[in-house]
Amino acid sequence: MLWVKRAAGPKASPRVFVDTTTWGEAMDLGVLTLHVYYDCDGDCTGRAYRLVRIEKGRYELAPNLVGAFFAEAVKTGRAATRRSDGSMHGIMTTSGLGAAMRYIDEDQGRRDTVTAIYAKSKKPASEVPDERARPVVRVIRGIDEPSTEMPGHVEVQRIRNNHCSGPNDTNETNIQRFRLRNGQNLWSIICSASSLNPTHLWLVETGADRFEIFKLPRREKGRPAEVPILPHSVFDPASGQLSSYYAGKELGSCGWKRRWAWTGKAFEMIDAIELPACLGIPLNQWLQTYRAIPE
Repeated sequence: MLWVKRAAGPKASPRVFVDTTTWGEAMDLGVLTLHVYYDCDGDCTGRAYRLVRIEKGRYELAPNLVGAFFAEAVKTGRAATRRSDGSMHGIMTTSGLGAAMRYIDEDQGRRDTVTAIYAKSKKPASEVPDERARPVVRVIRGIDEPSTEMPGHVEVQRIRNNHCSGPNDTNETNIQRFRLRNGQNLWSIICSASSLNPTHLWLVETGADRFEIFKLPRREKGRPAEVPILPHSVFDPASGQLSSYYAGKELGSCGWKRRWAWTGKAFEMIDAIELPACLGIPLNQWLQTYRAIPE
């Protein structure tokens, strides 16, 4: 798999990575070189571009060769890697490379500047905006592990009945309380007992016997906030972060993972990663779509 990345700002350069993991497993392949792959009879590859080994299964194209690789890569839709003895290792698609770099140029304000890759012109690098500062989120953390004390409040049961289709019995496996450092409580109620994607409803006890639903923002793509009914969701008291992930039903499917934190007044998103469609790509390789700084 070939990855491209570029930080924002006038001084950042594009970077190219090659990942050789298969079904989440990485083999030690030693020295590899990257080549543009041409259609012909036999193994037709262009010049060798040096790959720098970062860790087992992960390489980076030498920074001084990125420009030359981009210029050659537009001639075809595939690239290949070769071992140190010249034997072929693997072939990967580069058909989306141009689109990815054009998107980066547009999103980072590089179009028509000397820093652009495929939309280059004469505007100086000083025309490129600086990297946008990440938002800072003040987090209310938990003070202990979840309590097994069960609330007998009519309001909790009313909220459960209005929003959940899952079990109605109130027991330690279906509901948990997390005490927060500001005196409030975070409650988790099982909303659906599906073995594939069990969901929880999250409530905040803002005062004595006062339970409220606060929507969760999804700022990564400008999506509307959602009611806090989340699949595969857990709260970590130490970091004060509520995390949730969803993956498709098929083995090896991808999806999304998001994290939020409670500020005392609302939930704020901490980060999000997403890869809507894939087969066998591990979670740590999904694409980062949002990131804030928790404090």
